[in-house]
Amino acid sequence: MGIDRETASRLSEYAKKIVKLKEYTGCVKFRLFTPGEAGADRIRSALQDIEKYLSGKGVKPKVYVVAAPRYAAEFTSDKPKLVNLVMKEAAEEVVRAAKQWRLEASVEG
Repeated sequence: MGIDRETASRLSEYAKKIVKLKEYTGCVKFRLFTPGEAGADRIRSALQDIEKYLSGKGVKPKVYVVAAPRYAAEFTSDKPKLVNLVMKEAAEEVVRAAKQWRLEASVEG
């Protein structure tokens, strides 16, 4: 009472289309301020560093401008514990990147 390979393959492809893993999302909102000149470039570099850091943590990151000077780092994963862990680490990374680029930061939350 088995099924042939072609039917099994079609069923597998169909299941991949309709069955989605649940994704969990985390978001850290923060503000970046720049004393002095070349602030936009330094903020851009800090945001890129934050996104790069999050990429290495096994989540899908998205860092964007809410309305200057407010920014957000949003990330998704199918593992809720990972999202919780990265949420804490992302806030610390915001502060670290701000210091590296000589910016002032405050994390909302």
